[in-house]
Amino acid sequence: MPNSIRTTSKTNISTSKTDSLATFKAGDDVVCPKLGNGIHKLFDDKEYGCLAFTTNGETYRYRDDGKVSRDDLFPEIFHNTGPTFIPAASQKTFDIGDVVLCPSLSSYPFLLTADPYGNRNVLALEFDGSYFYYDAKGFFVSANDDETGDFQPSLYHNTPSNQLAIDALYGNTPTIPSSQRKVIDATESDDNEAVLMSPCMLSDTACDVFGAAEVMHDIGQLLNLIYREDISSNQVKSMARLVHDTTDRWHSILNHRLDTLNKPLEQTGFSKVEG
Repeated sequence: MPNSIRTTSKTNISTSKTDSLATFKAGDDVVCPKLGNGIHKLFDDKEYGCLAFTTNGETYRYRDDGKVSRDDLFPEIFHNTGPTFIPAASQKTFDIGDVVLCPSLSSYPFLLTADPYGNRNVLALEFDGSYFYYDAKGFFVSANDDETGDFQPSLYHNTPSNQLAIDALYGNTPTIPSSQRKVIDATESDDNEAVLMSPCMLSDTACDVFGAAEVMHDIGQLLNLIYREDISSNQVKSMARLVHDTTDRWHSILNHRLDTLNKPLEQTGFSKVEG
């Protein structure tokens, strides 16, 4: 049984309401994907001061936010709402050519293939340039082993109900494999290095450059008015104060942008630009 689920420690299952908002209470019907697709009813465990349910002779204890420990990133139980979650172990076995879901990697489906190196009787899928291996029941098999050491399956058949259930239970944010990303190549033929950045970062940089150019243009206009003596000395003083505040602010903005650009730049042959 996975150690992360079962616990007898009173410390680990503290239900302090200062940690998070309570979402579960005694009497709630919940599901726990790590234990299968059964529905369980929570009760107050007075001895440990937490919520619990019992199945197959074992008691599993949780905080009121669905976590086992306050240090956990995600809850392990969920309210019994939405489509039924189907564990891979209760489905048909998997085979070459099957389209499957693997929520631990991505919310996108994968195509199962044979071991690309032909060394083992396992199934494989490719994600972000690496191969991951599984047995016919959907259990993960490490590259150095011939059989699984996991207690729970990792693969699920790509059905609408499974996709909805995985999205609801795990709250997956789609992870786009690099092979599916659109890459815009702005390099020259003689470039021997390339730096990939998100369009958002490029847009932020362009906005900062545009803003700084606008400020420089405005300052030039002001200097022209002063040169032609089109404004009074008092107006010059007022405008000088505004110019000082504006240039000081843009100095900070551009230095921050320079720090951001220097992080990937210092890994190239050009090194970073000193600010």
